[in-house]
Amino acid sequence: MTETTALATSITPAQASSQASSNRLSLDLIITCADGLEAPLQTELSSFGIASEMKSTGRLAVTGSLRDLYTICLWSRVASRVLMLIKRKNINTEYDVAEQLYGLAKSVNWTEQFSLEQTFAIRLSVDKRVAVSQQFAMLRIKDAIADTFNEIYDSRPNVDSKNPDFSVFATVNDKQAELYLDLSGTSLHRRGYRVAMTEAPLKENLAAALLYSAGWHKKNDAGNAPFYNALIDPMCGSGTFIIEALLMHCDYAVGIDKAANQFGFYQWQHHDEALWKQMIDDAQTRFREALEIINEQPDTLPL
Repeated sequence: MTETTALATSITPAQASSQASSNRLSLDLIITCADGLEAPLQTELSSFGIASEMKSTGRLAVTGSLRDLYTICLWSRVASRVLMLIKRKNINTEYDVAEQLYGLAKSVNWTEQFSLEQTFAIRLSVDKRVAVSQQFAMLRIKDAIADTFNEIYDSRPNVDSKNPDFSVFATVNDKQAELYLDLSGTSLHRRGYRVAMTEAPLKENLAAALLYSAGWHKKNDAGNAPFYNALIDPMCGSGTFIIEALLMHCDYAVGIDKAANQFGFYQWQHHDEALWKQMIDDAQTRFREALEIINEQPDTLPL
């Protein structure tokens, strides 16, 4: 059975805190989205300068840097989650799948991903062709992580299924099992501006996907103004479509409003706080500059 380890775990936390190490860190990422939004998500990632390929329905594969990870979490309007591949392994469904998952998880040095004081939770997606108890399989993955810490520290981190510091996401099909670390935390589609609902509200990520499909993100030939200067929404309900269009028009990074504990990478040992703060500052500057242009030229608003 073949195994693949994705993260360059030889990089220490001290190295990861420097800009140079951040640029060298290569991550195998899966960017998830709602089914059917793969093409708009790919369009969006391309606009960030990030290459991607479709892995399966609702999943795009990206090999990128720490900056790419932060860019997606900060700017993506279509993505749902960002998962980092830890390890994958071919499996044989004729044998005990839960024990094979234990073996896969036990082969990972989890102390290089999070610490004894931090909490974790397990999520598992099992293909219907695989005969295994989902709850028992999750328990065996948890056991493997606990055993890894126990062997080194004679103690283990706690499980917190409601608000963990880290979510470990596992997938199993009839040929392969994969382990991921969820670095996005809460779903990226949650903007936080909704205070009331209509009977059938349009989800924010779907509204953004429609805008990308319509080319709303495009700039003029000079690259200093939107290509389109008007937007008509004849079926406006709660205003999600218009709000998303204005946020895009104003160059607003939708990840800015997330609280510190809502991103999964905040407690990650390879998180580069200096790089992240720089990117937040740059995003806020871009938004202020866009607002200044709108204030000086209100006719540029797509109203």
